[in-house]
Amino acid sequence: MRCIYMARQSIFNKHNRIFGYELLHRENEQNYFIPNSPNKNYTCELISNAMLTFGISNIAKGKYAFINFDRDVIMSDIPFLLNPNEMIIEILEDVEIDEELLERLKRLKEKNYLLAMDDYIGKSGYDSLIKLVDIIKVDFKMTTEKIRREIAIKYKNKVLLAEKVETEEEYEQAKRDGYSLFQGYYFSKPLMLSKKTLDIAENSYINLWKEIKKENPSYDNLVSIINKDVNLILRLLQKVNTVNYYRGKVIYSIKEALVRLGMTETSRWIILLLMQDVTMKNQDHHIQVALIRGILAEQICAQVGLGKYKEEAYIRGMFSVMEQKDKEEILTFIKKVDQTIENRIDAVEIEEVLKNIINVTKYYEEAKWDEVDLFAKQYKVPKELILKFYLEAIDYANNVFRIE
Repeated sequence: MRCIYMARQSIFNKHNRIFGYELLHRENEQNYFIPNSPNKNYTCELISNAMLTFGISNIAKGKYAFINFDRDVIMSDIPFLLNPNEMIIEILEDVEIDEELLERLKRLKEKNYLLAMDDYIGKSGYDSLIKLVDIIKVDFKMTTEKIRREIAIKYKNKVLLAEKVETEEEYEQAKRDGYSLFQGYYFSKPLMLSKKTLDIAENSYINLWKEIKKENPSYDNLVSIINKDVNLILRLLQKVNTVNYYRGKVIYSIKEALVRLGMTETSRWIILLLMQDVTMKNQDHHIQVALIRGILAEQICAQVGLGKYKEEAYIRGMFSVMEQKDKEEILTFIKKVDQTIENRIDAVEIEEVLKNIINVTKYYEEAKWDEVDLFAKQYKVPKELILKFYLEAIDYANNVFRIE
């Protein structure tokens, strides 16, 4: 379990009634944005937390929720999972404007989504985008009174929102110039919200594992499961667009992403997600070492003639760096679908081999080359091949945890 944080700032109309709330990303209990966080996918995390952890209707209380969308999220299927009657899509000011983006925004408008241009300061080059938006949020902190008035005159057919208003003088001037919505510290500071939760819903893990363990798992069934959990969608698209799988084109389709991974890699991914969730670690050396051990154990297991136990070796490898309570929690999840998993992992006939395989992964970390030589001779595996597997496992883990 971990604590999820976000903030909510009120947006008022000219009658001082709440029109909506902007939802803001927060990494921790401190009520400000942390731009240098290693978790760069602020948009994805915010949307996931708003939908799955807090519930947009609970946060916005019948008003509109304004949420920042970056280009990748706009181009994905995620917006269509959100109720257009509950939220307004804010388009970030640094978005790359091209025909592909404009066509997607037109499609969203056809589906009755409201669009807002965020942090506008009067710069040129945004006309094609502004033509499509319903609301223009003008940054009062970064503009002069003259520019704000010029914007109001030029776009008088749009709903104008004065944001970052900090004084009564700015508020009164905005009203005179034709602004009808208002946001900023003059009215209210962001209100912090927090809640304890798992990253991914328990049912999502269970249903994914149940499907992946079938004799003939279905990509369509996996897509159906993943589409019900926004955080899974985000994590999958994030993974498949990393260097390990990138083929020159960004993938936005869930099915295409799963096909690119394949069933074996999808199974690895599910276990890795569960481990990250339970241990409350993400971009972490601890998890990276676990992944290296898991991949190496899986490869060596196949090499010594125990290919049918590859999955058990992978799990054992990852478990070898985990605390007992975390192992038990993960097994509790898996056993809800696969009652035999614990017995297979601890099977007597492979216990000694798996134990030695896990040990050889540790020998590499500790540079105990004599022990590696003994293992290689005992199981007739060339030590050069073990080294190759080890380097490949490191490369794989480095790519998985690479910060793009």
